[in-house]
Amino acid sequence: VAERAAADSGLTRADRIMTSAGLSDLAGLNAALLGPLAAGASVVLCRNPDPDRLAGRATMERITRTA
Repeated sequence: VAERAAADSGLTRADRIMTSAGLSDLAGLNAALLGPLAAGASVVLCRNPDPDRLAGRATMERITRTA
């Protein structure tokens, strides 16, 4: 399932994903965590992100995608 999520999203190991998505259900887990990890991508988890600071954090973390 995770490999399919990665393939459907076109993720590669070069991607670095920042997410604040809920991880309490399978869809959220696949999109924001398991899919990227199955593709070999990096994941940056953000809990309660400050919307005014997300752009700066994305730059600092070298984010290529968000979920």
